[in-house]
Amino acid sequence: MSMLIRSQDKNKLVNFDNCSVLYIANSGNIMIETVEDVYTLGVYNDVGKAYKVLDDIQDSLLKYCRDGQHTVYIMPAKDDKWFEED
Repeated sequence: MSMLIRSQDKNKLVNFDNCSVLYIANSGNIMIETVEDVYTLGVYNDVGKAYKVLDDIQDSLLKYCRDGQHTVYIMPAKDDKWFEED
């Protein structure tokens, strides 16, 4: 079982099981460090949006751990309508 995260630019599919840390950089970008490298998963012009995405990834991870289902989290675009739902 694994949880995969698809980067915002759709060029990367990262296995979360290989992740050592997932964080928001000072720029508002969401970064992931794996055993191999550091990748930018998403670029956001607002740190609040980045925190919302990080919260959503956390919820997906908890669901993955609880249900044991394969999961692919797709990073939302920085201007995605999803941000307007609050």
